[in-house]
Amino acid sequence: MTFLVDGSPWLVLLATVVLCGALAVGSRYVLRRHLGEDLASAHPVASPLMPALGAVFALLAATTIGAEAAQYRSASDDVSAEAAASSRLAWAATSPGVDTEAIQGDLTAYLVSTRKAEWRPGGAGGSRATMAALSDLERTVRAEAASKELGSAESGELLGAVDAVASLRRDRLAHAANEMPDGYLLVVLLSGLALVVNSAALAIGHRGRVALLTSGLVIVVAVTLALLIAISSPFAGGFIVSGGPVDAVLVDLGAGMFRP
Repeated sequence: MTFLVDGSPWLVLLATVVLCGALAVGSRYVLRRHLGEDLASAHPVASPLMPALGAVFALLAATTIGAEAAQYRSASDDVSAEAAASSRLAWAATSPGVDTEAIQGDLTAYLVSTRKAEWRPGGAGGSRATMAALSDLERTVRAEAASKELGSAESGELLGAVDAVASLRRDRLAHAANEMPDGYLLVVLLSGLALVVNSAALAIGHRGRVALLTSGLVIVVAVTLALLIAISSPFAGGFIVSGGPVDAVLVDLGAGMFRP
């Protein structure tokens, strides 16, 4: 299902609407053709199934969207924490006796690589370039922290900040890799499509204008499925975690806000 998650949210919405609409129309046509004189017998069977199918779909969709929304918020909080740790490191680099330019230069290179290489579909496993930039940053910070001219408080501040940056990057990558299983998404999709087919079965004994009343259900199911696909990964699809906090730190670094 990766191709769906990575696709444009508007194209996914259009695809789900077309799929549900075509399924409703096709089901109506197929049932009319095969039931023939037994059209009336479809209603006693399809009618009791509607509440059950509707409840199953609503429960699956609601719990899944709620869980994915919670994961999205958690990933967003971790990005904000990563930006705060980067800002803390930039300020710690302004301590007397520290090579401010070296640390802030490596920090800028790391943040730029992060935004370019790891804020896109397929970046869940991390980027070698970003990992190399982080390694350079850690080596520079640890070399400065080991300087005899630096006090223990300043050294601890530098090491704590760079460790927080590295740990929060790992948390961000874990969120990016934690996508909804394809099997689970398929179950929700099939339950929605079953609901659409059943609604079409209820409308086969009526004229086309009456059957249009089921279009509202078709649209609701299609929009729900599109939302589910769009929110199934915090760093891909229609709802990507904002990189604004990291960009703000980059802007401040470029503007010389972090100076002794």
